[in-house]
Amino acid sequence: MTVRAFALLALWITVASSARANLLANGSFETFTSTFAGDGGRQLLAGNTFMTGWTVVAGEIAILHVPNSYSLTASDGTNFLDMIGYSNVLGHGITQTVSGLVVGHTYRFAVDLGLSNIASCVPGATCTGPISVTVQISPGPSQVLTHDSNASGNVWSRYSFDFTATATTVAVTVTATARPANGAYVGVDNLSLDEITPISVLPYEP
Repeated sequence: MTVRAFALLALWITVASSARANLLANGSFETFTSTFAGDGGRQLLAGNTFMTGWTVVAGEIAILHVPNSYSLTASDGTNFLDMIGYSNVLGHGITQTVSGLVVGHTYRFAVDLGLSNIASCVPGATCTGPISVTVQISPGPSQVLTHDSNASGNVWSRYSFDFTATATTVAVTVTATARPANGAYVGVDNLSLDEITPISVLPYEP
């Protein structure tokens, strides 16, 4: 491979990596500017911005870390969210404004959803599924993502959907929209927004 071909390949790799980088800040909530209570959680009210990049919307949620009193685990890192918090109320969530999209390009939103089949998770309630969140890309689509599993322990699974950008700046909002009647947990972690528009491969020059 010639020096010029090597340079072109390096440039292609750099462009590809940049285009696919996560556009969301603090997708796993590892940057948290406050403290946790004795149970390993912290109640966050609407308007709260302790999670760098994110604002709590509509009502109270909770951030937890590992370890905690509920035997819950994170899917990525040590921090994660319970989208129904200590009040167990649906319709609450988080939002972040994201810039740098390219109109007409395709993007993939992905998130890990968590439930727990540990019987002692929360006294008097369960942490089982099915659970659901609604993801709103504004301007853009709205998508309901549902998670359920009978597997033992804490169960995280990854869910995603693709959309075509119609604006260079969008608001990404995630809210809890379904839990079992006596459910006490809607886990959310490891959010990402990546460009997946194919990138042309540069011609090879020997």
